[in-house]
Amino acid sequence: MQVRLLPLFVKNAANANQELFIMTPGDFADQVKIPTYLLSYQDCQKIKTAITSGETINGTLEKICNISPDYSNPNIVWGIGADADGYRGDFKDGLNGWSTDNPGTWEWEADGVILGGAWGGAELNSWSACDGMMKFNSDYLDSKGSQTQSGIGPCPAICTGSLISPNISLPDGIDGLTLEFTQVLRQFTSKFYIMTSRNGGSTWSDTIQINTEFETNGNTINQRKKVALKGFKDASQIRFKFEYQANYYYWGIDDILLLNEAAPDVQVNRNFYAVAPNLRVPASQVAPMYFLADVSNIGNLDAQNTKLKVQFKDQNGGIVGEVAQDYNTLTSGQTVENVLFQDTYTLPPVPQLYEGAYVISSDETDGNEANNQASFYVEVTDKTFGNLFPEGYFGLSEYMNDIASFWVTSPTNYTSAGNVFYVPKGEGYYAEKVRFGLGNPSTEIDGGGFIRVDLYEWEEQVLDGVCEYYERILVGTNNIYLEDIPNFRNIEIPLWRADEGGQPDEGKVVPLKNNTNYLVIAHTEPIDPSFPRFKLLAYTGLSLDNPYDRSLYPEATNYALEAAGIERKYGTLWNTEGLDTDDISERDFYVFGNRNAPYHTFTTVYLEMDINELSSTYNLDKVGEANVFPNPAGRELYIDITLDNASDVKVELLSIEGKIATSKSFSNVKDSRLRLDLSDVPAGAFTAVIHTNKGIISKKVIVQK
Repeated sequence: MQVRLLPLFVKNAANANQELFIMTPGDFADQVKIPTYLLSYQDCQKIKTAITSGETINGTLEKICNISPDYSNPNIVWGIGADADGYRGDFKDGLNGWSTDNPGTWEWEADGVILGGAWGGAELNSWSACDGMMKFNSDYLDSKGSQTQSGIGPCPAICTGSLISPNISLPDGIDGLTLEFTQVLRQFTSKFYIMTSRNGGSTWSDTIQINTEFETNGNTINQRKKVALKGFKDASQIRFKFEYQANYYYWGIDDILLLNEAAPDVQVNRNFYAVAPNLRVPASQVAPMYFLADVSNIGNLDAQNTKLKVQFKDQNGGIVGEVAQDYNTLTSGQTVENVLFQDTYTLPPVPQLYEGAYVISSDETDGNEANNQASFYVEVTDKTFGNLFPEGYFGLSEYMNDIASFWVTSPTNYTSAGNVFYVPKGEGYYAEKVRFGLGNPSTEIDGGGFIRVDLYEWEEQVLDGVCEYYERILVGTNNIYLEDIPNFRNIEIPLWRADEGGQPDEGKVVPLKNNTNYLVIAHTEPIDPSFPRFKLLAYTGLSLDNPYDRSLYPEATNYALEAAGIERKYGTLWNTEGLDTDDISERDFYVFGNRNAPYHTFTTVYLEMDINELSSTYNLDKVGEANVFPNPAGRELYIDITLDNASDVKVELLSIEGKIATSKSFSNVKDSRLRLDLSDVPAGAFTAVIHTNKGIISKKVIVQK
């Protein structure tokens, strides 16, 4: 008896409209010998209907290449078919004169796919993927497909190997050479190089690092890429190689061409440019911004009269200001790093969204405008400091995740995370309230514990971006019991002055100081440490091409400030190793990530702070005393209040969201008992805010029905 097995993996209805994707093998992928195919949901339904109707299904399964090669560029000097020596750049049916220097690293793959690794795979969308390509699968070579064991494969990371071209003869009249190829890759911390030789490979005179623009753990990149080669004017031969210092995930190459092209190509390097210190800043607190960006000439001719400017546009696209820096001549292959602009710029104190952009130019048109600009955002608000756009803002849906979902495997239940905000003009203002969010389902949070929020003045004694416990002073605090909150992804609480014991002195606001760095930080405090960990919301901006993601990256901004002699650091700080709630005062807070690893520093916690103007309503002196009862309350609430002098009083009962549930005004109050009707107030947690001529008093109230 013969049995034929044709298993088909089918996308379910929920993914019915998505593109086909690469299936991820498991730990035992190398033991599976049954062919596997992926069908769309729609095709599967057709087959299912036919089979259930008793029809016979006949079909052909084959790989189809439907990408037409583009050899229309008249400057192509090598790579179309086979040359006089039989060498090819499309790897048709094999290496065709190419070689490798580390067996088992670069491999010829007939089907244009990279599979077998633990963390996914890829298919190369090259012109000739059907007849072969070259691949280097670092994922598989390190772990043999295991997601739990690294370093067990035939070439553990970091594994280095080169794909070396044959020696290629060039025609007369070469003005300059540009290498063009199709690649597929996914980056972790690998390094990618192109090396060139003018003497057949005896020496390799130039090394060009490429693919630095791709983010750690980003999506698979399929692209046609061009790289200018330096110093080949009038050359008669060339040999080149692709070197991969592989630390996950993979690199595939196909359809390589050489072009007789010479031009400068200036670019702003998107992996490192300074942005606004905070994404959202109150109009009263706009301050001079400092700028720098790494720039390169990746062309093979010098770029004359190179200039870099930073330009700001308002929400209508009008230019509101710019600053510029001269770089004069950028030679071919030159990169200039860490040049601080001589001028600063301060945004108008007008609340709206602004877009900033670094724009580079030179006398010559380089023909590649796509890399001449790098953008970022900054929003001037009425009174809010923040480093993320809230969910629902600018059309953003629930895009934030648990702060520990990126790189952290085992944080404790007593974690801390917060943001740094600089206040240049604090006199006359106070810290009013904060907002943050949790990513847990409500069943894991409701009644499970507290979140404490602290506000510190922070002055670094060692400019390392670490907030040591001895560098900060606690000036404000509050906490909230996580119960009966309508939206755990957006929680708001007031900030009160911290008393001598570090507890909130309710009703006493926190006055701000001029020219001061503040760290506002949230601490998770479960009642039972065995409860599920409270997941503070955050966002990790991985894309180097997305202006919003780059707006959250503080590393270059911090470098610019340091270069300007300013001792301030920005970004998200945290600590995941708290033992309990008692050690908060002794915790050091680090730049988010595995300490100061640069590719982690643009993970940002959702934690905002509102400031407000001080007035007689919020006097800093002692206001008076008040007691509320019963608490919990039912149909009515009584307030016993004692004031130094008679005053008109207004009592507001505020929900957790800051909405007024009920209010009532009283005249000539000094030593009185006030009554508040709760018959129309729903059950829940509230704050009774008692406004007097001297200031406010607030008390927490629970209403039960």
